[in-house]
Amino acid sequence: MGQTLNKNIGVKKLIVVVACFINVITGVGYVITSWSGMLPIIAEEFGWTTAQWGALVGATSVGAAIMASVAGILYDKFSARKVIIISLIVLGAAIALRGYVSSFVLAYMVAVAGGVLSSVIDVGGMKMVTLWFDRDQMYKVTAVLFGGGSVGYFIGFNLSIWLSDLLGSWKLQFVAAGAFLVFTAVLWLIFVPERSNKENALDKDLGNDTEEKIPLGKALKIILTSRQALLCIFAEMTSSSMILTFSTIGPIAFTTFWGCDAAEAGFIISTSSLSGIVGYLVLPSIGDKFGRRKPLAIIAIPLSSALYCLGLFTEDFTMACVCTMVAGLFNGWGLVIPRILMLETKEIGGRLSGTATGVFVTMAKITCALFPSLFTALYLAWGGEISDLLKSWVFMFAVFGGAGTIAILFTKETGKKALEKAAQKAAEK
Repeated sequence: MGQTLNKNIGVKKLIVVVACFINVITGVGYVITSWSGMLPIIAEEFGWTTAQWGALVGATSVGAAIMASVAGILYDKFSARKVIIISLIVLGAAIALRGYVSSFVLAYMVAVAGGVLSSVIDVGGMKMVTLWFDRDQMYKVTAVLFGGGSVGYFIGFNLSIWLSDLLGSWKLQFVAAGAFLVFTAVLWLIFVPERSNKENALDKDLGNDTEEKIPLGKALKIILTSRQALLCIFAEMTSSSMILTFSTIGPIAFTTFWGCDAAEAGFIISTSSLSGIVGYLVLPSIGDKFGRRKPLAIIAIPLSSALYCLGLFTEDFTMACVCTMVAGLFNGWGLVIPRILMLETKEIGGRLSGTATGVFVTMAKITCALFPSLFTALYLAWGGEISDLLKSWVFMFAVFGGAGTIAILFTKETGKKALEKAAQKAAEK
């Protein structure tokens, strides 16, 4: 009887992971990057200016920043499964509408709506993880979701034009993507099991009272006064935004500094997502064997920062790809661990995972929107020459990569082996 029960739980967990993985690929990665990838074609067709194009590129991040915290609160108050199903249906409609935009205002509204709903899907994946998985599995499963994001980003950047050609129109590509999202909502309704906050696996592991109902005001106070949560949020703001700067400003830097063409620059940038998939699937298993979180992040964040920065200075296509790929590989530690350190903290745990992740994502999206502008402002303030571009480039990676590393240094360790060792020492005294 016990073996049958464990087997059933295992099957349900697998369904949850696969469903969330597909959500992140299509509802987060593809939603964001397919829009960016198609904008040059759309902007040319409708005669939009460079300024309008730039505003549309950042519109999804604006939408995500607006909604992420609200989404987190919804997940902590209501059924995570039901919120995700509704969001997938509405997101499908919003993505399909991209195929019918003709004015800049409508395009901007649709892009913001896509960002709003993709952030709901993003936060929902983390909430589902804490409902179903304790610390023995949560790190690996969280990393799988990050890997889904990398798959979605790569597909959106590289296959959206191919899909448009296959279907005969960029408009039909968005209609097809929207229909697929609605289809996944139907699959969620049929196959994905329900689980309430009272059954939260992470809270049971941490020893939290799963019956306790925490009012919103108290929940926000706990998060915003938690030293651990604030340090992890700051680490995410600096490290993830630094990587976004590489993704958005990188093509301009590579083509300007050593004259590679746009296709080569785009490929260099995309190799980070390819190797990131491997990093998210492989490095967490190594991390769990090691049993500690902090040392791995302290290694990974400055290393990836340095390599993202170094690729520009190689002035060699192959070496730049190697640097970028190794940097992306180590995101399996550097980008995942701050979120895990926050959620594995007792005062946060599964009970506040939605709200905490929402605040976490909101702050990250705000800085993601600001960092490319900061890079440009520094470049122009220092004179606008090639040497000034290089100074701005180094500044972004050195300062903010270092700041994220320092933040992690001051967090509490939450890895099981470290905690078990600490408990053993305490018992011996």
